[in-house]
Amino acid sequence: MPASPQDSPNTFRLVLCLALALVSSLALAPPAAGDPAHGRAWELVTSHDSLGVQLFSARGWSVDGDRVAYASLGPMPGAASGELVATSVAVRGANDWESHPIGQPFTVAAAQAGGVLSLAASRDLSTWIWGSASQLLPGAPSAPMAGLYRRAPDGTLTLLGPIAPGSFFGTPSFLQAPVLPAASDDVGHAGLNSTEPLLPADSGRVEGRAAYELDESGLQFIGVNDEDQPLSTCGSVLGNGISGVLAALHPMSRDGSRIFLTSPDPSASACAEPTQVYLREDDTTTLISASQCTRPDCNPPADVNFVGAPPDGSSAFLTTTRQLTDDDVDSGTDLYRVDISTGDLTRLSAGPAGVSANVIAPIKASDDGDRVYFIAGGALVPGEGTTGGRNLYLRDGGEIHFVTTLAKTSNLNSAVVSEDGSVFLFTTTAKLLPGDVDIHSDVYRYDAAGDVLQQISIGENGQGNAALAATLPGPGEYGPFPGHNPNPLTADGTRAFIETEEALVAGDTNEEHDVYEWWAGSIGLVSSGTGSENGVAFAGASANGGNAFFTTRESLLPRDDDGGEVDLYVARIGGGFPEADPPTSCVGEECQGPLPPAEPERTAPATATLAPLGGNPSTGGKERRFAVWIDPRDRRELAETGRARIHVWVPSPGRVSLVGIAGVGDRRAVVARETAVASREGGIVLRFRLSPAARRALREREQVLLLRLIVRHSQSPHPRTLVLRLGATR
Repeated sequence: MPASPQDSPNTFRLVLCLALALVSSLALAPPAAGDPAHGRAWELVTSHDSLGVQLFSARGWSVDGDRVAYASLGPMPGAASGELVATSVAVRGANDWESHPIGQPFTVAAAQAGGVLSLAASRDLSTWIWGSASQLLPGAPSAPMAGLYRRAPDGTLTLLGPIAPGSFFGTPSFLQAPVLPAASDDVGHAGLNSTEPLLPADSGRVEGRAAYELDESGLQFIGVNDEDQPLSTCGSVLGNGISGVLAALHPMSRDGSRIFLTSPDPSASACAEPTQVYLREDDTTTLISASQCTRPDCNPPADVNFVGAPPDGSSAFLTTTRQLTDDDVDSGTDLYRVDISTGDLTRLSAGPAGVSANVIAPIKASDDGDRVYFIAGGALVPGEGTTGGRNLYLRDGGEIHFVTTLAKTSNLNSAVVSEDGSVFLFTTTAKLLPGDVDIHSDVYRYDAAGDVLQQISIGENGQGNAALAATLPGPGEYGPFPGHNPNPLTADGTRAFIETEEALVAGDTNEEHDVYEWWAGSIGLVSSGTGSENGVAFAGASANGGNAFFTTRESLLPRDDDGGEVDLYVARIGGGFPEADPPTSCVGEECQGPLPPAEPERTAPATATLAPLGGNPSTGGKERRFAVWIDPRDRRELAETGRARIHVWVPSPGRVSLVGIAGVGDRRAVVARETAVASREGGIVLRFRLSPAARRALREREQVLLLRLIVRHSQSPHPRTLVLRLGATR
């Protein structure tokens, strides 16, 4: 009998919790963290109880940063269905962030990884495009095909067309980014590259992929000429067809009116014809990469590559060894810009006579396309650069400016540019300035207005030269929606975010991965710099940098008591919410009501196996429920040694987690964590140890430690809490 939509989340949670528990491990809590720099305060974005569901990626941000979409491994509480890769939207309110699962009910006979996947979202996160292997509407595609749907702000679904599941699920791994290559800001238009023919007009393809567009009229095959014939039997692709980087190249304009195509598919080998670049606009396909070289000795056709466009689609950037203009007289790779309104081609990498540019993609450009940064092997500015080196240039208007020479392995994959192109951020292992004396990756900032180069991955007293890399945050394996920029550099170029394990400030003491912000010549922490657990990563920022999101397992705020799960935080300029003190009105069993009788001591570690406490004791005919208690001798041992155990009764299989929050005076910190897996109903023993800071507090004279132990069971809706006052000992 098929599982109902209501049953699906529980099925997924149980499978998910058991899987996650295999990799869970005890991590002693770090000392209390300091505040982030530059007037920021932390706010916990994922403040709800996830019941063991694992967050792993942010995927979209509203322009002001007050709304953020994130993906989780399993559905969050309140979800309408049981997607294995689920999406939620968190919205900032006056007093807290509130999460809203985005999903659609569906019924399947068994748990599956491809129920519904979010593929794109509008800039304001109100409208969505979904791919689903489950039938969400009557008459929609079903296995082995899937359907593409648009979800309106009011939740109304519209079927856009069929699709092969592999086109958006990618590899069998459900963590492979299921993202459309292109979408307009309002997702009224979207583009995809399909390996399978989706419409009859695409039936003659012998190899490669085909480009399709989704709009209000449904699914359209767009890799065709003006006679509606395919551009090539070896297919056509949006942009350059390279997954993972395509959205950043803007193969579709923000309003969806212009789409750039390459045909044949560069990955196809059956067709010997060179690749060309086309513009699809107003249902018309125009070749924009045709050579305009009129000399009698122009070289023969060669592949032309699409390497990007401004967000408005007003121009396109191409690289090729073919001579597209009369001033190109060599066979090196050159960078061109084609003006869409006029069709004019300009060779941007033109250097002195006899010098081949040998441009190395990718390139980075301002939003208007007037300023372009690129790497070339040729010495394009007399007296500067190195022939055969990785020379970084800026084409500004009609002039080429030499910036610097990078390391031999450098590229611009992670580089970012401000909206007007005046600020450029990049990484290299080359020692470009005297203060950089190590051979590891560092982050540099170039200000075109003053022709100033700065190393920003350097801190107090020259810190920043250890044998550790500093990097620019990338989009991650499960990347953002098209049109949603993670913004490691703000639109105006004044703020930048970097990642490194190196301590760039004195407050960074953990020797772990941390997120930093550079602003006005100052480097400061966004994350705590004190957490001893993995999971810290930059997760995106608002366009002005006022909201900087990051993930961490560390409990930076008292309300984060989920036992070390990955949470999404924001370091917000002028932000922060009031934090409530932990409750102190009940102690031990008084917090729980009637509890099961104490059971014989068990010595097996809880993290290894379920410790059955003698079957199911009599409850007087009442149903057993989730309960927690501590024996008096364990409480004494906890006060004397900082080590103890608590007893837990679970009514069903699931993951059990403990987090301990302690306070001395006004200070609060997470001081203990433990996890276990219960394979059936029964008792379990959780052994834990307080952090060194908490144990030191207990050893000091006249100190009383207020300890709150919060225990969660993945299949129980509410946590159980023990509040203990531990007296000072010597």
